[in-house]
Amino acid sequence: KKGIIRDLFRGERTLGKTLGCGIGLPLPRALEALEIAFKAYRDSGDVMPIILSHRFVRGTQALLGFTRFDPTAVREIDAINTAGTRKYLQTVWANLDAAGIPFTLHWGKFNSFLTPARVRKMYGDAAVDRWIASRNSLLESPEVAKVFANPFITRLQLAG
Repeated sequence: KKGIIRDLFRGERTLGKTLGCGIGLPLPRALEALEIAFKAYRDSGDVMPIILSHRFVRGTQALLGFTRFDPTAVREIDAINTAGTRKYLQTVWANLDAAGIPFTLHWGKFNSFLTPARVRKMYGDAAVDRWIASRNSLLESPEVAKVFANPFITRLQLAG
C-alpha cells in the first residue's frame, strides 16, 4: 500500500521537505535523554510526524567530532519540516541542556541550537582553539581562508 504523510498522522497538512537531526550522547545518559524527548513530545500537545531512533558508534578522536563520547549513542530525530517540529527540537535540546546531559549535534543536519558558546561547551575551549589553529595553519593566506569559509562556520566563530 502507498500513502502520504497525512494517512499516518491525522490532521497533518504538510506535503514537503523533511528534517533530520543527529544528537550525540554519552551511552549512560541515552535512556534519560530518550525520556526527555518523549516528554517534550507529550508536552507539545501536538501530533507531529517524528521518528526517534538510536544507533551506537565508537567515539572519535577528531577535535570537533560529533561522536565524541566513547561509545556514542546517536539519537536520530527525523520529521517533516514544520514550525512545530523545529520548535520540538529546540525544546529537546534546551531540556537536555537543562538536565546537564552532555551532547553534540551532527554538523550536517538541522542544528540551529549551535552558537559559538554552545560549541565551546560541547567540545571544550582547548579542542575548539586547537581546531581553529589547525585550520589556520593549513590555509596559507587570508584569501585562501576566505575561500574555505562559509556563513555556518563564520557564525560559529570557527573560521579563525
